Amino acid sequence: MKIYAGNIKLIVSFILAAMMVSACASREEKVAETIKNEMFKNLYDFESYQPIETKIDTLKRDKYGDTLIYDNVLLLAVANDAFKKAKNSFDEQHNIAEIYVPSYYSSSSSDNKFYEARDKMKAALDEMNSYAEIMDSLLIDIKTKEKKCDNKQYGWFVTHKFRCKTKGGASTIGTYYYFMDNDCEKIFRTFDEDDFSLEQYHNWIDEALEESDDKETNDKNDSKE
Repeated sequence: MKIYAGNIKLIVSFILAAMMVSACASREEKVAETIKNEMFKNLYDFESYQPIETKIDTLKRDKYGDTLIYDNVLLLAVANDAFKKAKNSFDEQHNIAEIYVPSYYSSSSSDNKFYEARDKMKAALDEMNSYAEIMDSLLIDIKTKEKKCDNKQYGWFVTHKFRCKTKGGASTIGTYYYFMDNDCEKIFRTFDEDDFSLEQYHNWIDEALEESDDKETNDKNDSKE
């Protein structure tokens, strides 16, 4: 029986297509199993866990996919929150100090309130300066790491939507994001959409890189003066 070249190409195409479908199914199954194991460790009521939707995207070593940038961006967000709290404390104590500025007619009680507020202002200012230094260092590190990104794939970015019960027994729907390796067996990083959305995470990175560029420009201008 003769097998023509056209038929051979067709057979090969079918085989390759079948292999691709098999590989995709295997990857999805691995992802599902890895997530299930992770849920078993972290969910309060694992028996109520029900997968709804899982989306698998390419994870590249770029500004959004680099795990070290991810770590620094989260640290930057924490430091920024701490800076804002310290500033609020400074402003609050500054207002109190203005009310109780010592004068010839002020009482010792009001004078004490002024000095107490002044001391708290100093402590808050020290905190602000400390967190500002931390943020500057993180901004530099984020920019340095972003420049080293080669945009090559090194894993999968998985968006997983699911249903489960809370500690109180109420049914809820959640979405987790996973940075996963190429073999779909190891989770590098994960975050909960209830903590921050994917869009917010991307915005944090964009803002950090923009702020880093502005700081670099300002530093250069200052050095020229």
